[in-house]
Amino acid sequence: MYPVIQQDKTSNAKEIHILSVNTLDSLISINIKRKDIVSKWTILKDKFDNTANYYATADDLVFLSRLANNLTGAVNPVHINYYSGQAHFVFTGTPALLLH
Repeated sequence: MYPVIQQDKTSNAKEIHILSVNTLDSLISINIKRKDIVSKWTILKDKFDNTANYYATADDLVFLSRLANNLTGAVNPVHINYYSGQAHFVFTGTPALLLH
């Protein structure tokens, strides 16, 4: 049996990248040099590492959006999803996050 899938021209217009906390931490340590941003990220990272099912506040989401902007140069929405009980950051809308 073949699946019935209809794709339109915009179905692949946005890319989705899912990063674990450790992967995002590696990207930040390589690409972000400002100590204030790195220290704020460290505090937020500790919340995700030490608190089960931590729900980010609005300030945390604004910070993550700005952090994504600093990493990619593009404004992207950031979502936090939990897979297997661990937080993952979902960035949409840019191919700039491709890891080579």
